[in-house]
Amino acid sequence: MGCCIYSIEPNEHILVVPSGKVSKVVREVHLEPGHAGRRRAEAAVRQLFWWPKLHDDAVRNCVNCKICARIKSPTVAPRALLSTAAMVGPNHCVEVDVMGPLLTSKKGKKYILVMVDYFTKWCEAFPMPNQEASTIT
Repeated sequence: MGCCIYSIEPNEHILVVPSGKVSKVVREVHLEPGHAGRRRAEAAVRQLFWWPKLHDDAVRNCVNCKICARIKSPTVAPRALLSTAAMVGPNHCVEVDVMGPLLTSKKGKKYILVMVDYFTKWCEAFPMPNQEASTIT
């Protein structure tokens, strides 16, 4: 197989897998216990083998497994549904943000304070010398 043996402890050895054999080792370990998930596959590989970027290769193999993608349920939690916020009227809810730093103007302003009213969608923008809270308020 062309592996090097590396000794961790006096009676404990681990195989260093050459790059040409990495995908075969990861695939076999993933398939053997019944399409192990990322953590189990990586843990099983780490018990016997080592190579640079072992974690990345184990995760990539599990994610790209067509059988796992078809059979296993997705591990990503579904996104929350969007909802609308109840607006009472103008100035009830105002979004404030600061853009910058931008190129400094002749008057020394390099930030823009942007304010948007959620109800009316009215937008105001003000040049600012800095983004400190004392300047904004």
